[in-house]
Amino acid sequence: MNEASNKSDVFHYISLAVILILATFIRTTNLGSNPAGFFCDEADVGLQAYRILNPRPDVENWLPVFFRCPGHCRDPVPIYSTVPFVAAFGLDELTTRIPFALYGSLQVLVLYLFANCLFGNRVALFSAMFVAISPWQIQMSRMAMDAIPALFWLTFGLYMLTLGRRNVYFYAPAVLGFILAFFSYQPPKMYLPLVFAAFLGIFWPSTTRWLKSKTFWVTSLLGIGLMALLLWGYISDGSAFTRWRQVQGSDASISRIVEGYKNHFTLDFLFRLGDSQFHGQGTTRHSIRGAGELYWFQLPPLLLSIFAFWSRGYQKRPLIFVLSLLLLYPIGSIFVTTNPFASRSVLGVLPFTILSAIGADMVIRTFAARAWRFAAALSISAIAAAASTNYYQLLRDYPSYSSDYWGWQYGFRQAITLLKNKEALNIYDELRITHRFNGPDWLLDYYNVIFDCKKCISQNNPIQIDITRKQYFVMRIDDVIEAQMRYPNLKFDLDEIIFLPNGKPELWGGTFVSSD
Repeated sequence: MNEASNKSDVFHYISLAVILILATFIRTTNLGSNPAGFFCDEADVGLQAYRILNPRPDVENWLPVFFRCPGHCRDPVPIYSTVPFVAAFGLDELTTRIPFALYGSLQVLVLYLFANCLFGNRVALFSAMFVAISPWQIQMSRMAMDAIPALFWLTFGLYMLTLGRRNVYFYAPAVLGFILAFFSYQPPKMYLPLVFAAFLGIFWPSTTRWLKSKTFWVTSLLGIGLMALLLWGYISDGSAFTRWRQVQGSDASISRIVEGYKNHFTLDFLFRLGDSQFHGQGTTRHSIRGAGELYWFQLPPLLLSIFAFWSRGYQKRPLIFVLSLLLLYPIGSIFVTTNPFASRSVLGVLPFTILSAIGADMVIRTFAARAWRFAAALSISAIAAAASTNYYQLLRDYPSYSSDYWGWQYGFRQAITLLKNKEALNIYDELRITHRFNGPDWLLDYYNVIFDCKKCISQNNPIQIDITRKQYFVMRIDDVIEAQMRYPNLKFDLDEIIFLPNGKPELWGGTFVSSD
């Protein structure tokens, strides 16, 4: 019996290792070029990390809590997490994105540990498998944006909090995890207190002894004090709320909030369309065409997991807590828009993954014979492998339609490369790049660190052409049309075209000359 148990343990941990390797591979492969393009928020994360390593003389606050940028303040954890990679490997798209891919890969392991504490190692292994191939979590892990660090630290905090039910000394790292999640992204600031309160209330019989522990009270007071210290300056001057004011919906009526909440549970968002193709959505950055946030094969185990409440094999309080996460997950985005946002509602990865794993485990439990249980587990794994293989093909095709303006805005690196080559000719006074990118100044500052193009500057808005100076422009077609309307006596002399990965022209390089 011991030998059989040992073999089972070895197989279990080999399976976990394979899952972690798969998770890391799918999150890191071709990461510098897929997504194709580099969004301004990613550029700002990398640029802020670079400036920590290379502070400018005019910077008053070298290591801020929040990083001020036009329109809002950026949370610190994603930026400070990027610093070691920029320090070690320099600044480029890959070194900016790789910390987030690693956060996503490590979250697979931490979720396994968390689910293991709640439901045992088989549910934990299925949880790891489902999140390793999760379209939702993979997409968030392959971009240098804030959602995935927040999800990692929240999962870590919940894991530590679960361990704290047995040993209160784990409460301190749990608080640290929640603080880091709080300072990773805006949405956790809304739902973290509710998640913490749900945990305390649902597990109340085992958490009551915390109230008698000095460790609990000292850690809580230190955590609250640290939060107050870090936040006070930004709350007092109002800058801590700038991002909220920027994204909050214009109509926050109860009916719209309820509609937005319900949309997070629709088949269209979860299984059929995902974020990017959901009705009324305009961008392609948050999900991949042809895939929902979850796989269709997860729907049966999700529905089956409901019956776990009547099964003797699962403790009820952990089930209720996972259900509470499911009910809370839309809160991060319902005050912004009625459309579900995959990034702002990324908390949903946790309950949907664990409930899918519970449903899969319930399927296996229906068989008494060990061989049949193994066959059932292998069948579920084979279905998951087939679904993830199809998703990987969709991921490879992603740049063909997501690199334009409504996606990752491909072309800035190529434009700066072109302008740098023109600078080397030493015949131009100014090298201007179109302002028709989100955050063009962030992108220009980012790529100037890499290319050091001294004559490269952003195009004026509206466009200004000085025929007395030698100016070279990289423009979108809308810029060319605007220039011809403002300067009818000039014509655009095309020199080079920058194409999207799908072969469509995106940017035009050239000069303006007299049409006479």
